Amino acid sequence: MMQRTTLHRGRGLLHCLQQRKEHVLSCCLSLSGPKEALLDQQRAADVTTAAQWINEPLSSMLKGSNPCQQSEVDHMLSNFFMVRYLEDKDIQNKEKEELGPPSEPEVVPSSPLPAPSKDKKSVDKGKKSATAEKPFPPAEPPEAVLPGSRAVGSVSLAVARTGAQIQGVPLYRYIAALKNREDPTQLHIPVPLITLLSCGRTSTGKLSLLEEVILIPRAGQRVKQIITKTLELQKEMMRIMNTSTKHGAQAVLCDSGVLAVSYERPEQPLDLITEACSNSGLALGTEVQLALNCAAPELMDYTKGKYEIATGVLKTPDELVDMYQTLVSKYPAVVALIDPLRREAVGLGLDFVKLGGLSGAERMTKYNRLISIEEELSQQGILASKEKHPPPLFRERAVLNTDTASVVHD
Repeated sequence: MMQRTTLHRGRGLLHCLQQRKEHVLSCCLSLSGPKEALLDQQRAADVTTAAQWINEPLSSMLKGSNPCQQSEVDHMLSNFFMVRYLEDKDIQNKEKEELGPPSEPEVVPSSPLPAPSKDKKSVDKGKKSATAEKPFPPAEPPEAVLPGSRAVGSVSLAVARTGAQIQGVPLYRYIAALKNREDPTQLHIPVPLITLLSCGRTSTGKLSLLEEVILIPRAGQRVKQIITKTLELQKEMMRIMNTSTKHGAQAVLCDSGVLAVSYERPEQPLDLITEACSNSGLALGTEVQLALNCAAPELMDYTKGKYEIATGVLKTPDELVDMYQTLVSKYPAVVALIDPLRREAVGLGLDFVKLGGLSGAERMTKYNRLISIEEELSQQGILASKEKHPPPLFRERAVLNTDTASVVHD
């Protein structure tokens, strides 16, 4: 009986590993878009290496392992990753030694301040000084990622999925029990952060600064209630754009399930949301708040030392900070800025989950799964409601739309 059970577990784990390999391939390939050829090559190498790791040696290493012993399996995966990381680091160090000492990076000087002009209304009197600006640092090197590393997380999730199947419990309950070392008596659902609009580089308008305008709902609401209100808000936004000459703009549904709207100034999408919230009876600033994903590092023109926030509109870092201060003062509902200047590590606390826009079969499947989990917990009497949450902290790197969504999907 024990041999039959072990065999069953082994087959289930290997089958799940094969599924995770296919998930890694589809997930990585779906990320490819109109990006630089070098980035596509790096992704292709990552996908290939991840698939090779899952086929061999990870499958052999985990053969015969008990998928219900998650900590032991994760320890093995951690050691495997560390060995590969140190090997890769050693290769890079040898390559650096062969190339010799690096040359001093060229510092891009910022453009000198223009002479004061009485005709320019955008410059406040006495606010700008005649002192020269600091030299702008060179472009930051790309973040180093070990090719194939995503396979480690995918395999760990495959093991957890197999363990949950063996014990006959949903994956979210299984993972919660692993975290708490026992089956928790109460669980709470993270607050979904929903992307309302995109005015980034892919939109047809001149504005490129706001890659995402994200809605942060008030804590204590059910997921279904949040999604219903957000859909009504988006419907009102579309009505305003279609009927108003003030907010008239072209809106295209992009692949991320978000409306890409053509605007010229960052105030325009915020004015649109403000009016739509007022018409819908939503108290902007209390019932809902906003976060702005600026994606400013992608807009940097290093030859000029400035950010091109809109077509032909360049701003120095100091000018961009001033603009942010003006926006936050004018729109107090904006409580978070993501990537406002140079590259920052972005992450969210455990109280929040970001799944994208409310459109597209894949994204709506994740939102619907979140609703069904909440209903299951409510029926079992273990749904805990948090009336207050700390604000979302954008402080550490996290893969929000893949790993988290995979757990939600199950």
